[in-house]
Amino acid sequence: MFVDYNQNTRDHTMASAYSVRGNPRGTVSAPIRWSEIDDVGPDDFTIATMPARFADLGDLHAEIDDVAYRLDTLLEWADREDIEVEDEEPASRDTSGEDVVDLDAAEVTDTGR
Repeated sequence: MFVDYNQNTRDHTMASAYSVRGNPRGTVSAPIRWSEIDDVGPDDFTIATMPARFADLGDLHAEIDDVAYRLDTLLEWADREDIEVEDEEPASRDTSGEDVVDLDAAEVTDTGR
């Protein structure tokens, strides 16, 4: 999970997975595996390269909504950095009835998908 809090300001935009960026290179917002982090850059993912990548690896975001994660740790980091949070409800409140994963206790693994 990556939360780019720098994008949460006026006139900044976010892109979902597989969104084409508005630049001449045609870069695409692409999900990657943990094992790829040190070896890839934005220009590796373009409208020319993404169809083959998707065909080879499938949708790396297919299971993104399968587990709900707690935001307690992120909110603590925001407090530490003096970042204002609009919603003052307790972060640990889960009203969805779904299981919630505590990020402090969760083990991060690469599923190899």
